[in-house]
Amino acid sequence: MSIKFKITLLFTIFSLIILILFSGFILIRSYFLIYGTIDNNLEHLSEEIGKSIFNNKHLPEDIEILGNRYWITIYSEKKNVIYKSFLAKKLTKIPDLCKSFRNQNKETFEIKVNKKKFRYLDPDKRHEVSFRIFCKKFPKGYIQIAYPMESTEESFQNLLGVVAWGIPIFIILIAILGYYFSYKTLLPVNDIIKKAKYISDKNLNIRLPIQSKDELGKLCNTLNDLFERLEKAFKKQKDFTANVSHELKTPLSMIKLSLENIYNNGNITDKDKELMDNVISNISMLQNLISKLLLLSQIDYMHGNPEIISKFKKIDLTKIIETVANDFEDYFENKNIKFIKNIEKRKNFIKGDAELIEKMFFNLFLNAHNYTPANGVIEVKLHKKYGKIFFHIKNNGKGISEKKLPYIFDRFYRADKSRSRETGSTGLGLAICKSIVELHNGKITVKSRINSFTEFQIFFNVDT
Repeated sequence: MSIKFKITLLFTIFSLIILILFSGFILIRSYFLIYGTIDNNLEHLSEEIGKSIFNNKHLPEDIEILGNRYWITIYSEKKNVIYKSFLAKKLTKIPDLCKSFRNQNKETFEIKVNKKKFRYLDPDKRHEVSFRIFCKKFPKGYIQIAYPMESTEESFQNLLGVVAWGIPIFIILIAILGYYFSYKTLLPVNDIIKKAKYISDKNLNIRLPIQSKDELGKLCNTLNDLFERLEKAFKKQKDFTANVSHELKTPLSMIKLSLENIYNNGNITDKDKELMDNVISNISMLQNLISKLLLLSQIDYMHGNPEIISKFKKIDLTKIIETVANDFEDYFENKNIKFIKNIEKRKNFIKGDAELIEKMFFNLFLNAHNYTPANGVIEVKLHKKYGKIFFHIKNNGKGISEKKLPYIFDRFYRADKSRSRETGSTGLGLAICKSIVELHNGKITVKSRINSFTEFQIFFNVDT
């Protein structure tokens, strides 16, 4: 669940709660206001009629007109009926509130009416009309008035309908607006994510743009500080590796040269020669390791310098692969390895460093040679497709387990530690391959099956 969705959901739920509470308040307030207004009107009307009949001993002049719309009954102090309006004579089902009278009684009551007989009333679908009944006590009698509520109820029903339809419409609008504003608000976060994904140990000099002074700006500033610290730490590590490798290279060469001179010219026993062979072999392995460390340092330096990459020249992959393949044919033949070449004869150009590309292919061919058993098969393929150049090198053999595949490009990782001494592996060959490929904006992948095959695939963008 994305943050945009969470914000929109919370905003919508919060808005829904507010709308329901506000609508409920409006409906309750409207209900009491409507009934309060009607009760005040009935009370005022009963006051006017009471003054006329109990004080002045005569009926109001307009009581007959009112009687067509209002249900009016006037009682004496002994609860004898003094007057009934036209509507009161026709409708006898309205309860008499004066029988249980306290001081003022108010009640809403529904009765069934015949629509044909009472055309001026507007019954609902059940042929019922709601009346608001009001009964007031006077010193000399009682007055009970009832008023039909159909117009009032219709208004209230319309208000309920507006609320019932309005809330879903408002919620949909709020959800759309909430998603839009959360999207706009979090848009800088997406930019930060894209930039952060692009930053790696190869380009730690890149910084996130600080576009505001709010929390997102503070986050960018914090991440930039982190990248700066990492860049310094990586630079120190790379400088240390390069310096140590460089410092070790000359002494080891001198030691090896001295040992070889003693071995060739000195009067030493066969046992001493065997020991010296072992020492010279180990020194050669150290020299190989130092050379690869220096090469990695060189590639890392190039990764952090776009100016160097911009000076890359057009190189032909077909020519380089043919050269490396020809160099290895004798080695493959010595192990009786069947070598299958499927290389397009046309030129396949990319921009890059020819020497580094050649070293990368050399490492892949060497890796295939070392891990292919005698009488095995190595297949190489180069072709162009969809504006990209694809290179495959596949060999049969022991294969690599699925658990080890994600790590084989890590530095100093050996998939088969038992053969590292036998093959002279330093665990840097494939790491160098990956670094060279990425330096040239390519991608390298591997797939393998235990006791079946291992296949490396590389693709580069075509340079036209």
